[in-house]
Amino acid sequence: MRKATTTNYRITAEAITPVHIGSGRELQHNTDYLYFQGSRQVAVIDPNKALHIIGAENIDAWVTAINQRRGLDEYITKILKKPMEPADISSRLMRVDARGLNKQNIKEQLHNGSGVPYIPGSSIKGALRTAILTTLIEQSPDFTGKLNNLQKEVRRRGEKSYDFDDGKLMANYFGNDPNQDFLRFLRVGDAHFSNTSCHLIITENLTNKGWQVKEQINQYVECISYGQSATFSLSIFDIGDQGKNYIHKNIDTLLTGSFFSMVNEYTLRWINNEIAFWDNEGDGQTEKEYLKVLINLEKIASSLPPDTCLIRVGFGGGFSSMTGDWQSDYMTADDYGELVYSLRNPRYEGLLFPKTRKFTQDSLQLGFIKFTAQKV
Repeated sequence: MRKATTTNYRITAEAITPVHIGSGRELQHNTDYLYFQGSRQVAVIDPNKALHIIGAENIDAWVTAINQRRGLDEYITKILKKPMEPADISSRLMRVDARGLNKQNIKEQLHNGSGVPYIPGSSIKGALRTAILTTLIEQSPDFTGKLNNLQKEVRRRGEKSYDFDDGKLMANYFGNDPNQDFLRFLRVGDAHFSNTSCHLIITENLTNKGWQVKEQINQYVECISYGQSATFSLSIFDIGDQGKNYIHKNIDTLLTGSFFSMVNEYTLRWINNEIAFWDNEGDGQTEKEYLKVLINLEKIASSLPPDTCLIRVGFGGGFSSMTGDWQSDYMTADDYGELVYSLRNPRYEGLLFPKTRKFTQDSLQLGFIKFTAQKV
């Protein structure tokens, strides 16, 4: 009889492209941040440092300046005539890897209580769950071919109706309830990084006139800078033969010894599907640059050894990345059409789904991280 054991890993996470996990807050110019154009740095304002520079004796004058819509930088440098460097007023600094930043809001990256940018273990585990779910569906797709398995009954004004819902899907592939869900035996720690940078995120939409950048919804986003690494812990609990009767049988997915290779194969399939899509869609310069980045990601993923994987986490992945992109392959055409109809505005009927892509000003897709696992 196999006894319960735990396999612990030390994971090195390398950001291959910028990664954003939002704090839910937007930084406002002259209230939350100042932009130092000469050094291309954003200084997130430290209130204590700002008060020290202004001086308690000048608070009333500063309030008057605010009411006159004068910025903090103008008040300090032009009215108080004090020199100011980014570090003098900041709680943290971020490099600006974008053009055009002026007074726009910046979507803030999540930081811990010590001001360190990080990716929560819950976000990493969510991305792993998507990879595992998609792999399990590919191995046993029959369940997804029945519309009843993907919907729940609801009542609207006393009438019976149905909404798409993943409750039955999750129960079938993971377990009937949290106690039976085999991913409770996968525990993932937080990944703490050191630096962030500001990127302009471009949104390209498919319209009746083809693929076009939607300038009005482009946004500046604080991201974990690509090229840097962090470490976190990951543990897989094998409950042994005695406990397996109480947990969903798919727990074997975690215990095969090829867990990281499985995740990488999932990511590689997604990248190849996206490459195939863009080989047939759009021939503008923006699309060509986007495709080049995808091809480079494919080269990275296809060359990784066992116990290493590429995965996508966080903001900017869109519907296909967030859900695993299995729906169009394993739902019937009519059921998939009904799903799409439920998710989008009717005015977009007839256009491809999904019809939006997000990327940086340099055509980098967001959220790709390489995990290298070492048993400890």
